[in-house]
Amino acid sequence: MNISSTDNFDDFAADYRHLHNKNMKFLGGDSYYFAQAKVRHVRDHESETALNILDIGCGDGLTAFCMAALLHGCKITGIDISAESIDIANTKKIPGAVFRTYNGIDFPFAENSFDLLFIAGVLHHVSPVVQARIIEEAHRVLKNGGRIYVFEHNPYNPATRYLVKTCPFDKYAKLIKSGSVISLMKSGQFKNIQSRYTTFFPQNNFFSAFHNVEKKLSWCPFGAQFYVRAIK
Repeated sequence: MNISSTDNFDDFAADYRHLHNKNMKFLGGDSYYFAQAKVRHVRDHESETALNILDIGCGDGLTAFCMAALLHGCKITGIDISAESIDIANTKKIPGAVFRTYNGIDFPFAENSFDLLFIAGVLHHVSPVVQARIIEEAHRVLKNGGRIYVFEHNPYNPATRYLVKTCPFDKYAKLIKSGSVISLMKSGQFKNIQSRYTTFFPQNNFFSAFHNVEKKLSWCPFGAQFYVRAIK
């Protein structure tokens, strides 16, 4: 099976954060802010400590850095197809985190290995066939009762479409709808599937008064991003 990913992140690994921050500048936040926000959403749902987490498509390890800070006692395994990104992640020496490459299709772990799986901004880079395989593999390596979180850009949001269109490493990206991710979860035999929309307002001071109401808008399908949570 070909992973069918046409965006080569090895080409951008060295400048990834600079390019990403530049692309998102008008939103008033940077890579760290948005990675931290995703992990906070996960933390809102999780009551367990010392979670064994698999971060699929971990890139240069920024999200793992946030997990180590916000999900206390967690053990993190990050995997990515970009060897250059994994090299950068390993230089960060994040407590409780290890990083390795994989082929983009098969997760190199035994069944029932992890408490929680985290997949952010991956599905829009691969074909529908590979999307289904990723969810299938996620179900295999999760423990019974384990949780999966999939974060993606919302194609209904015009700001999101603009950012993806102008981002150099999203040249071949094809945005995926929340409903499509839910369908993947159902086909992958997950249960208790929930979807939430996030990031409704730019993260600059002018909009700061609105940030506290974002959770109340999680039902509204116009946030810049969304996530789907499900249980094995």
